[in-house]
Amino acid sequence: MSDLHLFETEPHAAAQHALEALHRERPDLLVLTGDQWDHPHGARALEQWLRALPRDLPVVAVMGNHEYSAGASPDQATRVHARGGAELLVNRSMTLRLRGGRIQLAGLDDMRYGRPDAAAAARGLDPDVPQIWLLHEPGQLDRTVWPDGPLPVVTLSGHTHGGQIRCPGVPPILPQGSGRYVSGLYRTRRGTFYVSRGVGTSAPRMRFLCPAELPIFELRPAPTEAVA
Repeated sequence: MSDLHLFETEPHAAAQHALEALHRERPDLLVLTGDQWDHPHGARALEQWLRALPRDLPVVAVMGNHEYSAGASPDQATRVHARGGAELLVNRSMTLRLRGGRIQLAGLDDMRYGRPDAAAAARGLDPDVPQIWLLHEPGQLDRTVWPDGPLPVVTLSGHTHGGQIRCPGVPPILPQGSGRYVSGLYRTRRGTFYVSRGVGTSAPRMRFLCPAELPIFELRPAPTEAVA
């Protein structure tokens, strides 16, 4: 899930619809790829939203540019997420046990306002355990010096809103940091990359021909002879 863009003390309608979908789908893991809030009031709404998630759902997040522009430091954002039961990754990684197996998640700091450090995020990763990388601005994929090691199963991003307002025949207007990416699945030198259109909106708070999305991925074991 990306770009909740909470801006009031209560979660907005799109966030509530996403919450309902999560209760219906019951995923094994939820990742948040930044811009959880874009106003100081939204930090309180995020805590409320996180506490309303399905019980025992692991939640792992990274920061986006809007948390920074709303005045949050990484330490403050870490505490906000922790109060809701979520783990914020700022240039670091963690390992989760899911369904009897292990999966590693690595998260980068925001490219525009933070100090992303892929080498620090990769420190301690086990090359034999599948990896998922999280970042906010998709343009970061092409601007980062990535550490040596196996490619991730998938890298997940957001930020673009898919253009948010799409007029037929007109190229989408994308925020700074989008790079060459708009939305959807890409095959890159870094492996599989997915850019979500996100849940919320930033000014103007509307969408046109660009619906919100909450993509759900099913990960399956690869054949032993397959290349990662």
